[in-house]
Amino acid sequence: MSMNIFERAVRKKLRFANTKGQLSVEDLFDLSLPDLDTIAKAVNREVKSNDEESFIEEKTPAASDDELRLDLLKHVIKSKLAAKDAATKRAAKKAKLDRLKQIRADKEDEALLQMDASDIDKEIAALEEELV
Repeated sequence: MSMNIFERAVRKKLRFANTKGQLSVEDLFDLSLPDLDTIAKAVNREVKSNDEESFIEEKTPAASDDELRLDLLKHVIKSKLAAKDAATKRAAKKAKLDRLKQIRADKEDEALLQMDASDIDKEIAALEEELV
């Protein structure tokens, strides 16, 4: 059974360089998208610098770790972007629901305004009687 990228990272105790120091894998989820992007760009530069093929040497463990770091960062960024998109869609649906409820209330007010005075008096009397 193969390990997923998170298990591999935890077993290797991977850390991510940041202006605030070294970050663990779980710390990545606390970062903003711009901060994640900055770290991903730096790791990507490392991966690209390690990409030059050697015909006599295998990849170093550090190069392999950088690729794992980049895969983790891509996963976290993708996850955060999906969550942001879901929150935006949810907010739009909530705004539409609120708007529809307000329109419904306005329609009910409009119906009450269209009642004649005697019907209003009857409704007031019935409600007052129920409240006593």
